[in-house]
Amino acid sequence: MNLRGSYRALRDNSKSAMLACIEIYNKPSFQYRNETFIILLLNSWELLFKAILRLSEKYITFTHFI
Repeated sequence: MNLRGSYRALRDNSKSAMLACIEIYNKPSFQYRNETFIILLLNSWELLFKAILRLSEKYITFTHFI
């Protein structure tokens, strides 16, 4: 997969995770609704951040934090 393709895949997965978290939150009888919402929301933001990094061709390595 090329650089643009992986960016699009990450972006699309981010959108899907965001829509899933909204759908789960709107179901009143879903057990662990809030916990599932938070996990999917964080996953969506993480995927979006990775897509932005991939598009800008920047990488985060462990040495950035030392």
